[in-house]
Amino acid sequence: MLSEIYTKTLWQIFNGNIDYTNDEFAAYLISYTAYTPDSDNDTDIGDISDSAILATANVTGKYIDDLNLYADSIVFESVDNTGVDGDAIVIYKKGTTVSDSFLYMIIDSSKSITLPVTPDGTDIVVNWPVEGLVEITKS
Repeated sequence: MLSEIYTKTLWQIFNGNIDYTNDEFAAYLISYTAYTPDSDNDTDIGDISDSAILATANVTGKYIDDLNLYADSIVFESVDNTGVDGDAIVIYKKGTTVSDSFLYMIIDSSKSITLPVTPDGTDIVVNWPVEGLVEITKS
């Protein structure tokens, strides 16, 4: 999967519960050894076990242009070598509780992001593709 928006998130967007440009978002670097994505049924950060999360970073500089979602590069700081790879990045809306911290999208490959990545105690910098985090196309 390149970039996929969680299906139940679309309902939250259409009902005005998620505003990409104005809400606070964060990202997890996750391992598939402890998380199997189910983009049709996963809803909130409670669907991802703590053991799957290798690092967290804030997502800033968000904007939408021509149906593309953009954000500033993110930095997962000093990611410990736990013996498992970071297989994907999950972006979620930061809420006040687990149940209103909605999963937004999952990215596990891209033209400019090389995943999986093996943490070694240093920072992991994610530079998003020039065409954005996700491109919504019209058919």
